[in-house]
Amino acid sequence: MEMTLMRNHFSQGAGLTAFFIGLILSSGCSNSSLEGPQKVESWKLRSLANGQVVDIADFKGKTVFLNLWATWCPPCVQEMPSIERLAAKFEGNPNVAFVLVSLDQDEDKIQEFIEKKNFRVPIYTPASPGAPIPPLFMERNSIPATFILNTNGEIEKKHFESYDWDRKSVVDLIQTLSGSSKG
Repeated sequence: MEMTLMRNHFSQGAGLTAFFIGLILSSGCSNSSLEGPQKVESWKLRSLANGQVVDIADFKGKTVFLNLWATWCPPCVQEMPSIERLAAKFEGNPNVAFVLVSLDQDEDKIQEFIEKKNFRVPIYTPASPGAPIPPLFMERNSIPATFILNTNGEIEKKHFESYDWDRKSVVDLIQTLSGSSKG
């Protein structure tokens, strides 16, 4: 049984490695940072809840908490409860959107994970399996990767490791960006 688990883990890792190599090759291997605001133009995502395809650009006008994660990533799993608590603070706020993008290949595994953990935050996957993640979000080619976008779709904050997201400083930032006091 252990060998099967290891084989599954390595095959999943090999698939992810191939995905990231493809991403790096398709993005021109650029490691330079952009000057000025980093604006998110387009990225098609599919809602795990209802299968609806949305574009990240559809969230323009809202403050967006965007997190890239996977069920097999211990730091990702570690920060999920704080993201859930943060999202609860903004529940019902039409000016704030939470977009958690799972990079898992198996949607059943994602669904099982969120049900087991009783998470209610909106979960998405890339709309097309194997489609590259915009290079803007893969600056370090690691997860978890979190971005807070302003109402113009520009990145205001980015963080590339596990974090306690329901801190007052994050709540204050989202309140300021969204122009609301709810949170």
